[in-house]
Amino acid sequence: MNKFIEAIDDMLEIITGEKPKRNEVMTMRDKGFSEERTQEWVDWANKPKRARTKKGTYRADNPNTKDFNEAYVGGKAPKKRKKNAKK
Repeated sequence: MNKFIEAIDDMLEIITGEKPKRNEVMTMRDKGFSEERTQEWVDWANKPKRARTKKGTYRADNPNTKDFNEAYVGGKAPKKRKKNAKK
């Protein structure tokens, strides 16, 4: 993919006389992913992780603290998904 982009940039340089300015870091969109796929990847990467104790077991939430969830790293639990209604 990088060679293709370089070839396009070379053609544009021949036509216009100026080399296009590009960021060196390729985004997920440049790699050919759709916007939906990119959003899925971002959501997956930012998914809340369960907190663990020193022994490695899951940590429980303290019900006395309403604004902070000790069971998840960062203190925020994921949103609950809707369940499909049975027919």
